[in-house]
Amino acid sequence: MTHLGEVLRGSAMGGGDRGPAADHGVHRTLGRRLPLRILVAEDNAVNQMVAVRLLERLGYRPDVAANGVEVIEALERQPYDLVLLDVQMPEMDGLERPARSMSGGPIPAHACWR
Repeated sequence: MTHLGEVLRGSAMGGGDRGPAADHGVHRTLGRRLPLRILVAEDNAVNQMVAVRLLERLGYRPDVAANGVEVIEALERQPYDLVLLDVQMPEMDGLERPARSMSGGPIPAHACWR
């Protein structure tokens, strides 16, 4: 698992600053040490909030898209280093989205969840 993946998993399972993420020596400065432009694609407002809060705890300020069309629009506005895609979204889901070609360049790394 990548270091970022371990950190996200640790943040999700841990509590405050003493959780598993702290054991990895990772805290709010990860966003400064490993700057990434992140897009969270999720139609459920609660899941959006959880994903955004986890990333904010790591020092990131992700953008949010509520459906596949908004994902395409966001990717056309600016490039992202990481796109976290919900696989079951209205209009265009996270499985259909990677198959679509974009005029702006390569598709960024992405992770899908259900």
